[in-house]
Amino acid sequence: MKKIMLILTLFSSFYSCKKVETEPSASTEIAAQVTQGTWVVNSFIDNKQRDRTAKYSEYSFVFGVNGSFKITTASGSLQGTWTTQKEGVKERLVLTFSTTNIPEEILDLNDDWYVMEKTSTSIKMQKINGYWETGTVQKEMSFKKL
Repeated sequence: MKKIMLILTLFSSFYSCKKVETEPSASTEIAAQVTQGTWVVNSFIDNKQRDRTAKYSEYSFVFGVNGSFKITTASGSLQGTWTTQKEGVKERLVLTFSTTNIPEEILDLNDDWYVMEKTSTSIKMQKINGYWETGTVQKEMSFKKL
């Protein structure tokens, strides 16, 4: 009888364990991709579904392997930092700017972006309010490698 009780106790404790959610882990796939070459904004749709791609026509992005990036225009450059995270099967590219004097269109990029699709020369991303499977899309952007 004691053996049966022990087996039942072990069996019930095994099946009653809950999966513990962990913090998003770093993603090396997107990191390896963005640090190769120069990137431009190929498409940008804002939170009101307006195409704002033309605002980014002068900007080029170079991502350093050290987590910094540089945005270059004809009138100068801006600095920022980037990191990657992975939530389940989705990767995120997180962009953060180190200056407060940045143009409004660049401020729109200052966020975490879910990578929805990628090739060796393009990355399509979305800013999603909430979890990527159930949240609402706020903005969409794609980078193209030069």
